[in-house]
Amino acid sequence: MTLWADLLASGVKPHTKKQCKATWWEGGPKACVVHRPSDHFMREWPLVCRTSRLLERVCAHGVGHPDPDSLAYFLWRDPETELGFHGCDGCCTPGACPVCSLDH
Repeated sequence: MTLWADLLASGVKPHTKKQCKATWWEGGPKACVVHRPSDHFMREWPLVCRTSRLLERVCAHGVGHPDPDSLAYFLWRDPETELGFHGCDGCCTPGACPVCSLDH
């Protein structure tokens, strides 16, 4: 699993700060997984970049969950997108995990 620095080193090319600000000016989400990540509870989980360019956070059980900031951008661009659907084990819901009963 990788963190953001590892993704950059692997060749993932994020948008620029200028492009990010242009999105804000167009009414897009203010939070950005690259430049202004929100304070969601999955923030420290490893990242995976899918071929769709959606960034996912990988829980302790090895399941990818859409990063809330990444998904917010895709939903802003296309409210009908199905990129949020994933093989969920429940870890992306705050509170006690249904798999291991730990508070994630």
